[in-house]
Amino acid sequence: MNIMFSSRRFLFLSIIILIGIHLFFQFAYADSDLEGMENGSEWSQSHIQSLKNRNLIDLGLFYNLNENITREEFAYLAVKLFEALNQVSAPTLNEEDEKLFIDTQDTYVLKAYRLGIIKGYGEGSFYPERLVNREQLSVMLINTLKVSGLNLNRDYIKDIVFKDQDQISGWALESVRVAYKHKILSGTGPLTISPKSYSTREQVLYLIENILQNQNGYDTSESGLSKDLNESLESFSTINSISLKWKHGGAFNSWVETGWYASPVIVDLDGDGSLEIVSSAYSITVLDALTGNLKWRVKSGHDITEPNAQNVGRTWPDVIVDDIDGDGELEIVSAHGNGYVSVYNHDGYFEQGWPQKPISRELRGLKVHDLDLDGTKEVIVTAAVGSKENIWVFEHDGTLRKGWPQLKGDNGYAYGVFNNNMAIGDINDDSYPDIIVPSDVHYICAYNADGTPIKANAMYGDKTWGQVGVWESLTTELKGWGLCSGNRAESYRANFAHGASVITDVDGNGTKEVVAVGNMYNCKVGHPPGMYNALYIFNNDRSRFKSGNYNWDEIPTDTGAPLSENYNVIENNQPDPIVEDVDGDGIKEIFYTSYDGKIHGFWLDKTEHHNWPFSIYQPSDAYYQFGSVPLIYDINKDGKKEIIVASWTQKDSGQNGSVFILNYRGELLQKIGLPDSFGTDKVNGALASPVIGDIDNDGLLELVINTTHSGIVSYDIN
Repeated sequence: MNIMFSSRRFLFLSIIILIGIHLFFQFAYADSDLEGMENGSEWSQSHIQSLKNRNLIDLGLFYNLNENITREEFAYLAVKLFEALNQVSAPTLNEEDEKLFIDTQDTYVLKAYRLGIIKGYGEGSFYPERLVNREQLSVMLINTLKVSGLNLNRDYIKDIVFKDQDQISGWALESVRVAYKHKILSGTGPLTISPKSYSTREQVLYLIENILQNQNGYDTSESGLSKDLNESLESFSTINSISLKWKHGGAFNSWVETGWYASPVIVDLDGDGSLEIVSSAYSITVLDALTGNLKWRVKSGHDITEPNAQNVGRTWPDVIVDDIDGDGELEIVSAHGNGYVSVYNHDGYFEQGWPQKPISRELRGLKVHDLDLDGTKEVIVTAAVGSKENIWVFEHDGTLRKGWPQLKGDNGYAYGVFNNNMAIGDINDDSYPDIIVPSDVHYICAYNADGTPIKANAMYGDKTWGQVGVWESLTTELKGWGLCSGNRAESYRANFAHGASVITDVDGNGTKEVVAVGNMYNCKVGHPPGMYNALYIFNNDRSRFKSGNYNWDEIPTDTGAPLSENYNVIENNQPDPIVEDVDGDGIKEIFYTSYDGKIHGFWLDKTEHHNWPFSIYQPSDAYYQFGSVPLIYDINKDGKKEIIVASWTQKDSGQNGSVFILNYRGELLQKIGLPDSFGTDKVNGALASPVIGDIDNDGLLELVINTTHSGIVSYDIN
């Protein structure tokens, strides 16, 4: 009993002593050069004094050191740390940056976002007053070091297993491990991080000074300001200018045909050394590229011998210019509403055997390819039908190819193709092209050149591509069916009505993959509504892509909810994936625009690097805005590619769309509004992807765009 009493008395006295020491240290700053700062501790005094001596940070903003730090406060410190590490100023801001968030226009928040240090919460919100916890702090500190060129060594970080690792968010784990390995962030106990605990101002100021003191001692793979960031910083003062060259290409005297999703073609159509622009809204038009003046026009479904004919329908898929019959002359191939597909010579006359009308529904997909390697090319179309027979293949002379259309019996599931979804390429290395056709179901069909279905991996059973459903959960996909019970794993699957595909070698290993973007939905509720645009990469046997460090068994999820899926409000977005190596590292990235109003850019690690996604839609504008399929091109010839997107707005907005040019980091280089509509009071925009070329032979590039209500327009890029 006496021992117990003595122990309790000892414990009580120890607590009193500790409290006294703590109180002494809490007010120790009063006798230092940091007078006026409240609740500081002895352990931080020298570091915060060093910060004061650097004249780097306005410490008056952090006078109460014991308060937890906010997101806005950390943004300020992160930008100051970046500038100190690199001895450069952070990028200057432009007018568009001020629209990034609806709840803050703080300069340092916007600069930190621009640098790729922080992100928002979606829907235009940043939540500047939210507190920063330890896992968030780790991510943002590592981001700051990364954009500053301090690429910390990550060897063996997976060997670091924390006692509270189950509490660390998956997106933060790697950064927490890196911060712990390099002693940027200490544990709260042995191998304990307390990831959800908030960080105080005092702690973060201490960490900032600690990083500055140790910046030359970190184990890094490379040091100094990273090359890409140097280029990024320079780009803000040396961005290309863009100006309108001509407009109203293809217009009638007082009006223009409504332009849809079909991009024009820049080509020397007749081989005379001068470029033409071939386009189609409804009619097929050929323009002089230099001036935009009309050379000739024919109505869709008709040729130049019928000048007074009426169009058979609008043009959804891109016009194609190619030599399909192998005679050395170029032909124009177009597909339209009411099921018409046509082939013209360069003077606007039908080639023999054309047009064809395989069905009375709108043709929304068009490709030209030599499927049998005989030197002539086939014309392949898909239709917005209410049937699983949705694809037709014609020989160059208009005869229907044997074995088509597909499907037959129960060898796959398909329905209407409501976008130019089809992709053609050799996915199984037999030298013959294959055809990938996503459609208005949660299946993707794949055919050999002769129309026979391609087998899927044996792990799915004895099935073809078109018999394997596309689910969010690979477990459900392997099982072969979901309950549609409302449980996410059993109910989330992707519809591909507007889900285009691409055949490409994403990782440069010589093997082709299939990239497709679908509309994820809850099958208990039905489709629509969509939940988010879902990005998939498949191997040639329909299994999900895995190669080296890249594993797409699990896809990126919840990438952005739709602003609208109602074309009466705003014309539908088409999330066609464009796959290019934009940063010059030999590995391709995937870009698409989404119905969340953003341009998304995914690297093969399944994350959006730098400043991606880029938001075309700004909540502060009070109207929706969507982007075209991206055009990716190295405008400056610097080895890094730019991303160009045109836009359109909500139908009652009263606002025209724009042209956006971004660098590979997702930073806006240039934006210009599209011209006003011609002959109508409707707003002007561009659903079609821009095309690029030197149309006037001056050594500089121009953009050519099919707009909704101003005809074909051209812009100089200087």
